[in-house]
Amino acid sequence: MTDFKPLGLAPIADSASFARPLPEPLPTTAAGALAQGQRSFASVLSRAGTAPQTPEQKAREAAEQLVAITFVQPLFKQLRSTSWAAGPFKPGPAEQQFRALLDADLSQRMVKSSSWGLVDRLARDMLKRSEAADAEASVAKERGA
Repeated sequence: MTDFKPLGLAPIADSASFARPLPEPLPTTAAGALAQGQRSFASVLSRAGTAPQTPEQKAREAAEQLVAITFVQPLFKQLRSTSWAAGPFKPGPAEQQFRALLDADLSQRMVKSSSWGLVDRLARDMLKRSEAADAEASVAKERGA
């Protein structure tokens, strides 16, 4: 009896070959976007274990997130819902499913990449309120002691 070997198929690799690092991404726009997303994810992970930020940095980051989620992201949602794209240019099912994630990432990057007066103002106000609350707490602690 002869062994059956399908034509055109490579033998199954051993488990050691799966431990190799992934090849470099292809130099395409999609690969560039993927690499950017990976760097963004890596930066979020690296910030998770870092030392505490200054109050100014915390206020700035909170203001950026507030503006991105409250103002920019809904704007993207409204713009995409009013698209009158013709048949072949309409978004596919995958694009429709992941559109919210793309909008969230784009809104965060937009707010961080440029100077927004609203973000500056909110950060200053948050910092003032935080300092006032800290001062009130210290005064109340002194009176109670």
